[in-house]
Amino acid sequence: MHDRARIRPGAGPRTSTDPRVRLAIEMMSKEDLSRPIRVDKIVARLNISVSRFRHLFKKELGLSPGQFVKSLRLERAKQLLEDSFLEVKEVASQVGFTDISHFARDYKAAHDETPSQTRLRAKNFVSVRG
Repeated sequence: MHDRARIRPGAGPRTSTDPRVRLAIEMMSKEDLSRPIRVDKIVARLNISVSRFRHLFKKELGLSPGQFVKSLRLERAKQLLEDSFLEVKEVASQVGFTDISHFARDYKAAHDETPSQTRLRAKNFVSVRG
């Protein structure tokens, strides 16, 4: 089974007792998600090696840094689908996916619905409330 099927935004722990991991999470969370997140910049600020950073991150959060970033991207995509009028392909681009089918597959694995289903559900919720 692929790791991507196990990446559930909000499902894993987001806190860490290690201040380096907390700082890394803060740095990652502030990044422009439409661009690749540069681990080399993060480890330089933390003053640790890339391999040590990956080990520490996985030990503290149960996710690799890449999995964590993907969960950030997919959670942001859900917010955009629910709260904006952007097309699905524009949402995918804004959160760093260049392949729409890859985005849709990862999104469904994370949220148990397709991006289009999220959009429809959000619109129905607004129209019922409105």
